[in-house]
Amino acid sequence: MVRTFNIEISNYGWELEIEGFNEPYENYEPIEDAPVSFGIAVKKDDKVIALYDPFVPKDEAIKEANKLIIFQEECKFIDKHNDYRFDGNLVDSLIYIQKQFIERFKDE
Repeated sequence: MVRTFNIEISNYGWELEIEGFNEPYENYEPIEDAPVSFGIAVKKDDKVIALYDPFVPKDEAIKEANKLIIFQEECKFIDKHNDYRFDGNLVDSLIYIQKQFIERFKDE
């Protein structure tokens, strides 16, 4: 079954969370080999559950994530702010977040 993630981008950063995610982040295992620039990267049963960072995903972090199997899972993504949905892997979602974050806040 394909998992679905919600994307949230705001002045406070970005979040990528599995549908039905229950905080707090501390209830989940950290993804030890996730890019260090991610503020939060947690998993459950060796699958990404949530990612959060106050800053735009860096190119280097996206390249690092692309090398990790845990980020290769094919999923559905929903950006409710833009009423936009797409399918791809978790790296694709990071690229999408990067582009949207830059576009939304380029004048700030």
